[in-house]
Amino acid sequence: MSEQLKTGIKVGLLVFGLVLVGFLANRQLRKASVTGEDGMQAYYFDESEQRLYLAARESVPPLLGVGGAENDGVRAIVVACRGECGDPNKQKVAYYETYAPPLKQLFEDIRSARAKGEIYEGKGPERESSFVAKNTMVRRDGETVWYLMTTKDGVKIVDEWKSWRCGDGQGMVVCTPE
Repeated sequence: MSEQLKTGIKVGLLVFGLVLVGFLANRQLRKASVTGEDGMQAYYFDESEQRLYLAARESVPPLLGVGGAENDGVRAIVVACRGECGDPNKQKVAYYETYAPPLKQLFEDIRSARAKGEIYEGKGPERESSFVAKNTMVRRDGETVWYLMTTKDGVKIVDEWKSWRCGDGQGMVVCTPE
């Protein structure tokens, strides 16, 4: 076999290998984007354990709390001064958020379809739709009463943290777990 033929075979195998690796990587990335398995987390609050914990960002509250109680975990919107989100002692809960059963079921159905790599066939609302707002409930830290996000009290709860100020006069920012 000539040297030129050997080199050609090696180059061909190398190109084939690179194409195969690229194909497999692309397939894995597309699967991850469909299933939402991006590894992102969010803050949640276990109501009976009275503590923050991390769970997958796409989790749909209310969910199983860390203490094992059903419907005990709710999303926590955590804020801090810019640059201080990594320090739990500097974080503050702006409010808690959970969903009414019809919205929770819809989000669970969409999530289930994605996990199977399927397209959700039902009608999914936009995040800013009135259906989402009318089925999202919020409450302050330390309080027990939940308000629909569309009520006067609900709007006030969602917006009030935006007026909180840091020592330098700057507003707080929403923290996302690292």
